[in-house]
Amino acid sequence: MTNVGADVLDWYEVKFQDARRQGYWHNGRLKPVRHLIERIKVKGGQTVVDTVLYTHHGPVAYLPHEKPFRSSSTPTGHAIRWTGHDTQNELKTLYAVNRAQTYPQFREALKTWAAPAFNFVYADSQNIAIISNGLFPLKWPGQGQFLLDGTNPAHDWQGWVPMEQVPQVLNPARGFVSSANQTPVHPKDYPYYLGSSFAGYERSARINQRLSAMTQATPDSFRRLQTDTYSFVPQNVLPTLLQLIQQESLNAKEKTAYQTLSRWNYFYDADQTAPYLFEQWWQAFATAVWADEFPADTFKAPGPDRLVQLLLHEPNARWFDDVTTPQKETVTDVAATTFKKVVENLPAAAAQLRWGKAKKSAIRHLAQLPGFGQELNTGGSANSINALNGSHGPSWRMVVQLGPQVQAWGVFPGGQSGNPGSRFYDNLLDDWQAGKLHRLLFLQGIDDRKEQTGVVWVMKGK
Repeated sequence: MTNVGADVLDWYEVKFQDARRQGYWHNGRLKPVRHLIERIKVKGGQTVVDTVLYTHHGPVAYLPHEKPFRSSSTPTGHAIRWTGHDTQNELKTLYAVNRAQTYPQFREALKTWAAPAFNFVYADSQNIAIISNGLFPLKWPGQGQFLLDGTNPAHDWQGWVPMEQVPQVLNPARGFVSSANQTPVHPKDYPYYLGSSFAGYERSARINQRLSAMTQATPDSFRRLQTDTYSFVPQNVLPTLLQLIQQESLNAKEKTAYQTLSRWNYFYDADQTAPYLFEQWWQAFATAVWADEFPADTFKAPGPDRLVQLLLHEPNARWFDDVTTPQKETVTDVAATTFKKVVENLPAAAAQLRWGKAKKSAIRHLAQLPGFGQELNTGGSANSINALNGSHGPSWRMVVQLGPQVQAWGVFPGGQSGNPGSRFYDNLLDDWQAGKLHRLLFLQGIDDRKEQTGVVWVMKGK
């Protein structure tokens, strides 16, 4: 199960009747506001009493005189319409899925799953399938990207995408299914609008590229796939960025950096310096393009896909000009200026340039206790199959081989114990970094594979 990422939360501006907020306008008439008193118990402090206002859209998050917890992204005086507020029966789904013995039974079980929407991957000895399942509101294309008018019934959700028509595929001709949180459908091939904020295509494209090339795949083929560090992001944009640099104007340090990037194979391996150079440059380039018109403390800048589109297909776009300066900057100016600035500010120590250390990935204690986590020296990036980026990444890795004798291998980035005093606290961390998997026990009886277990608990009733 992986997140679908569909747009299932919208904000509606509410027009209250007056300052008492006992009613609100919708479709030309007043509707009552429901007041719900919430009591929030605070450990070591006084209970906080909060009155939440409810409309048919949902709860009003903050009133105009209140300061949002996340002030930069939460509107005030608006109601939240969210599928998580709609009653469904996810527990029933899990109960039925765990007892399904055929694909039709599995598919039927998903019909009571509402939120969050998930890509459910299915496999048995005869079939493979993937279903992007959940409650998807019926909306016009683009609805919810901006604040909606809570008085206009045309802005309301108009129902749900039928569960029988959610994105799904069973036994595709290509021989595999995959998901990396990318959009599950092409908008031109699907009659319903699901949203526009899915994960980028890059990870799924690399997964599909690797799977398409596989022949006579073994479990080890998939183990190696999980630690793939290649990224389509630099493949797509770095050649164009490098073409914008006039090499004859570079000093010795800049030429070295340029040559390092030009020879890069786009793998984010731990011992490489090119990934660090590219990430610093690409981030600086994005900031230079957007910061003048989308200040970080006021607006959210357009996403990375838009920047790629500008660089590759709209080199004369007005966005490359810095509106705060009298001269007009071009895409060439932005590329050259940011490249030189990044190289000038590079750390002096070569070890600090190596990607495994530079990206500062770490596994921290659940309670964020200093000294109980561990710094990592491993490859990967946010847009690689091995999506290790900072403190986020692919925690549980598993490969399952179906058949008469089910076999599975897996590893978790830590150990079998959450106790820092235990020898099992981080005993699997090195194996996880190296992509090594361990045989998982699939015990089907009390005497199965007892020789592989270190401790056996026998539960006996009176």
